[in-house]
Amino acid sequence: MAKKEQKKGHCIFCGSAPLSKEHIWADWLREYIPRTYAKTNHNVNIVSGSAFESTKGKVNRPGDPHSQRLRVVCQQCNNGWMSEIQNRVKPNLSKLIIGESADLEPADRELLATWAVMFTYIWEQAEPKLITSTPEERRAFMETRLPPSGWTVWMAPYEGTLWKGRSWRRAGSTFVDSPEPTLHQSTTFAAGKIAFHTFSSPRLRIDSKLFAQDHSLYEVWPSAGNVLYLASKRRDADLAELPNMFQRAQRYFGFTLLDDRPLHALNSITGFPAS
Repeated sequence: MAKKEQKKGHCIFCGSAPLSKEHIWADWLREYIPRTYAKTNHNVNIVSGSAFESTKGKVNRPGDPHSQRLRVVCQQCNNGWMSEIQNRVKPNLSKLIIGESADLEPADRELLATWAVMFTYIWEQAEPKLITSTPEERRAFMETRLPPSGWTVWMAPYEGTLWKGRSWRRAGSTFVDSPEPTLHQSTTFAAGKIAFHTFSSPRLRIDSKLFAQDHSLYEVWPSAGNVLYLASKRRDADLAELPNMFQRAQRYFGFTLLDDRPLHALNSITGFPAS
């Protein structure tokens, strides 16, 4: 889906080879998120015009979703700057995972957003057809350790059971004032008792504060100063509503999808465990 694809067999961030296996969910999380499921169900549903395709993804295999790994990054990145981000985010993220409060300064929220974006970059590699980021974008992320332009990250306390082993990623393209389609993606996932939702697009700009208010979320990135919107605990059905932001395109993006040129391609990827 991305205009320029990463060279096969090379690190998605720095472009080096060979590759090592990277956990989609960082291995240190096993201390806080039990791995209780015997199998991961990975469904890929692609809609393009009137065509519909439904297949099983590459992590449709034995093992808990939190134990799944992908061979997409090199050892130097995995054990270097990526490990540094994991170590730095752990003190605050571990508190949020178990439902404790954390006094988050702007730098702390910046780090949480960086971690959520890194998770999204790894997760999108589970289905190559649905990749929306470019090698240039991911390299910039590696060099700055900050969410690139066009990214928004929200989070909220989570009170439910379904999303403890589930993450959804929707990717697609739409026409907005251009003959060329504009790519976009949203990823929703929960880590214990905290839920995250990310959105990115090189051209589409969402009213992030309005979206936060409508869905009772914290706007983590970008965020002005110490301002955080009050977030109540989100339940299973609440999280399921987050990926449907394009059903209210006029409210959040400021345009209406035309009848003759609706959402050009809506792709969804769902990973969840078998009970």
